[in-house]
Amino acid sequence: MIWLLLTIITLIVLLWLTAPLLRGEKHSKIFGSMFFAIFLAGSLGIYALIGRAELLEAGALKPYEAPPGPSAQQVQSAQNMSPEERAEMITAMVEGLAARLEEEPNDPEGWKRLLRARKVLGQTEKLQADISRMKLIFKDEPETIEAILQSAQ
Repeated sequence: MIWLLLTIITLIVLLWLTAPLLRGEKHSKIFGSMFFAIFLAGSLGIYALIGRAELLEAGALKPYEAPPGPSAQQVQSAQNMSPEERAEMITAMVEGLAARLEEEPNDPEGWKRLLRARKVLGQTEKLQADISRMKLIFKDEPETIEAILQSAQ
């Protein structure tokens, strides 16, 4: 609703400012200068309100990729496993995620999954070691650290 209102107000102002230019009246240079100044100020003001410069960073606009998970065949075979075999498979998957984060550490979603898995599996020593490592990796991004820790709660 607010965007519709802003659009209507913008169109009215544009028409009001450009009408003397279109008629070629005596003060058309003044109105032209005012139009340019208001347009520039409005553009900068709107950017300041809703602009997101971080989207221009390399890779920020790439599409979301779903995290890798077990295939249908793996899920089917897990149903036929004993509880010990299933626990071993889950542990192997968690260790695989940890190994991937060793190679590609700048993955907040991966860290969230790893910390949750460590907590569920009761691997408190590994959990504390992973938290320490994650804090080092994201030391300049306190919001990311907080989000990862909140997700692991």
